[in-house]
Amino acid sequence: MKTFITVIFFGILTYTDAKKPVESCKNNLPIKPGFKIEDFFTGVWYTTHMMEASSIATCREYQFEVTSRGISLTYEGQVIVRDDIKPYTVTCSSTQPVKSLNPSAPILFKCVQQYKTFYHTQGNEFFDLYIVVIETDYQNYALQYRCMKYDDEKDSHGMYMILHRTPKGDGSKAKDILKKSGLDFGKFKKMNC
Repeated sequence: MKTFITVIFFGILTYTDAKKPVESCKNNLPIKPGFKIEDFFTGVWYTTHMMEASSIATCREYQFEVTSRGISLTYEGQVIVRDDIKPYTVTCSSTQPVKSLNPSAPILFKCVQQYKTFYHTQGNEFFDLYIVVIETDYQNYALQYRCMKYDDEKDSHGMYMILHRTPKGDGSKAKDILKKSGLDFGKFKKMNC
């Protein structure tokens, strides 16, 4: 009987431990003092560098627009499933109008990832995207932290990124900011834009 109870107990512990979500997003990051939301979230930004990026990470062209309803963001991407490329489009909207957003807090976007080929049953995935702008000059470069959490997953995934207004940004202007933030430029992978 003791063996039976012990097996059940360890089974419950194993099940509980296996279900813990992976939380890789960072909290309490510094946000650019005096951050100007409308100046940053306008036009195009390219993800030219990503910290500890995976082998499938690619350059993204983020297209931002400030509207009366808030901030909209669109970008293209792709996933590879069994050597088959599955392209998708992501469309995001801030959860509040710009005037209601706090420039001293992460900006939350609600996003839909829509596949261009029939990959998922309904072709869409939904996720939350948090963006923290640590530093930017608004015209050339930015250091940002992005956190994503898909609605149907418990895990969240965060990443530091260097953005540029042009696809050929080399990251040199961000090196001083990285040092001040305790980050190593050598850990950032250059994306081919």
